[in-house]
Amino acid sequence: MPCPPIHSLPSQSATEYLQTAFNPAVHMEEQMKELLRKIDAEYGFKLTEEEMDRIAKEAKEAEGLFRQLNEVDVAGKTPLMKLALKGTK
Repeated sequence: MPCPPIHSLPSQSATEYLQTAFNPAVHMEEQMKELLRKIDAEYGFKLTEEEMDRIAKEAKEAEGLFRQLNEVDVAGKTPLMKLALKGTK
């Protein structure tokens, strides 16, 4: 992920910039909030910044659980039951 040049962030020290520029958690939170803004605009939810912060925090907390679930290899495993879907052709 490209990082903005240091000169574009004059209020930060170089150390602060490096700590945030290369911290994936910071970027994930920013990306999540940007995604929430797009969804908010598209669907007209009119979310406040506090609501977006809360949603982003909850998503970040749940990310660990989903990462663990995605790491489970189920290739070659037989499901406990098969679902008969009618009318899906």
